[in-house]
Amino acid sequence: MLLAMPGLARTGILSGPRITASRLSLESPIFGLFPVQCPGMEPATSPKTRRVEVRLSDEERQLDVAAASALGESLSDFFRRAAQARAQEVLAERRTIALSDLEATRFLEALERPDEGTVGRLEDLRRRA
Repeated sequence: MLLAMPGLARTGILSGPRITASRLSLESPIFGLFPVQCPGMEPATSPKTRRVEVRLSDEERQLDVAAASALGESLSDFFRRAAQARAQEVLAERRTIALSDLEATRFLEALERPDEGTVGRLEDLRRRA
């Protein structure tokens, strides 16, 4: 998950090798390292044996066939690549949170003054990982 925080570059709050003004990653020194596993995100090195059926109108099929042909791809490859690109886009949207300058400042202030309950829960999560 990434936190997009515009405007913090000029404050100098964010620094370090893994933190930039626009992104605060869960792999940053602030959070430690939380492993994130997304099923289905592994490289496609195995043979393609799974089937998906899609119902299309004649117009949709003509459009898709024309687009696949323009790219020199089979219809199957065209659909697979389009679905994969959309899936990556959707997952990327779900891993990013946009914060205003005020929200980003409050978030970073909360990180600097964590309460004991929060620290205990984070330590518990790290032990479980």
